[in-house]
Amino acid sequence: MGEAVSKFFIYDRLSFQLANSPWFYNLIQVSMEVGKGLKLPTPYEVSDVYLASEYEQIREWVNGLKTQWKELGETLMFDGWTNSLNQMHIINSLVYCSKGSVFLEIRRCLQRL
Repeated sequence: MGEAVSKFFIYDRLSFQLANSPWFYNLIQVSMEVGKGLKLPTPYEVSDVYLASEYEQIREWVNGLKTQWKELGETLMFDGWTNSLNQMHIINSLVYCSKGSVFLEIRRCLQRL
């Protein structure tokens, strides 16, 4: 098992830190429970079916957080930096509350010389 997993990371040039991911751990646990005959998802299923499902789950989680902002309060956070190659300014905006943080948007502006 260790060798097969290692080859997956090595030959697909994945970060070895992904071995610490709770999602990777969950993948291994579920595959062991299912056992032989496990059918892996197709690229279409990953990019369409499961991605759409994950998007909906996250959207519901964010909407749940938004309802708690009025009760718990929220903090707007901004992070900015400049790309040294083309001098583009980038500003990230996030909302923080005690239940979690949500990325709102990214803004890009070209610097005028």
